[in-house]
Amino acid sequence: MHTATNTFGVPQSRHSHRKRMARIYLVLISILIAMADLILFRFVMNKNNPWEFLMGALVGQIAGTPFLITAIYRRMYWARFVLIGLLFVVSGIFALTAIYVNSLLEFRDKSEIALILIAVGLLLIANTWLIRSKRIQHLAQTGPSGER
Repeated sequence: MHTATNTFGVPQSRHSHRKRMARIYLVLISILIAMADLILFRFVMNKNNPWEFLMGALVGQIAGTPFLITAIYRRMYWARFVLIGLLFVVSGIFALTAIYVNSLLEFRDKSEIALILIAVGLLLIANTWLIRSKRIQHLAQTGPSGER
């Protein structure tokens, strides 16, 4: 059986490779979420924003996401579920906002709607990745002997 080695020639197990790939996935998920946050922030600061509370929801998500990503990175099992729930709630809020703003007769700028839907799509891609990735599931769980 061939054992993989790192750059220093030290053998590494499949387990460490899985953890490393899961952590790379977390970085990529963080980038997706950050891109969506920037797009949504642009809409929230726009004059076409119908509700002021959207700023609070977005700031809460922007503040909470790094802590939850770090908790997943540190193998805290509950953090993955909280982040999944947070992303679903924020996606739902902004999707409903896009539907509402699109129904207003005085609102003619469809590019803003498209940007909101792109941001919601990015959040849903990140959420799907969090839910479906076996590597992230494995990272978030404790080891067989209770080690972290």
